[in-house]
Amino acid sequence: MYEIETIERVRKQEEILRFNTVSFKDLKRIGDGIVKSIEEKGQSAYVEIYVNGLIAYAVAMDGSSKNNALWAKRKRNTCIHYSKSSLLASYDLEKKNRKLSDAALSEMDYAAEPGSFPVLLFSGVCVGCITVSGMSSYEDHQVIVDCLAKELGISGIPSIL
Repeated sequence: MYEIETIERVRKQEEILRFNTVSFKDLKRIGDGIVKSIEEKGQSAYVEIYVNGLIAYAVAMDGSSKNNALWAKRKRNTCIHYSKSSLLASYDLEKKNRKLSDAALSEMDYAAEPGSFPVLLFSGVCVGCITVSGMSSYEDHQVIVDCLAKELGISGIPSIL
């Protein structure tokens, strides 16, 4: 069950954290920033950035596992399918009392769990997503948001933690 305050914060994050343009070089810098942030927390995760049908960045940190990569793929598929964070997609399904299977989506390929955040252009077009798997789902989500905010030079982004 999600709190309304959390959902409003995520909606705000998605509204603010947008790009005019984004390059693979930008994405590598963001990915490296996420890995560094996770390391500074003394944690481990699998980090993936997926854009225009390509895995543009992937790092399996020491301590991560194949399971983290599989979870990341499932969260990524959900984010891409709905063009919104996997957290918001999960909330929307819960709010409608629906499951992924109700949308003909297999839970083998999709996961309604936080941890994947869309790469959005100012136009609202979703060109990909950034996914983290290995910490708590909310921490996975928030580390992406924090690094995107830093990359975009935006302060005051609401946290869900």
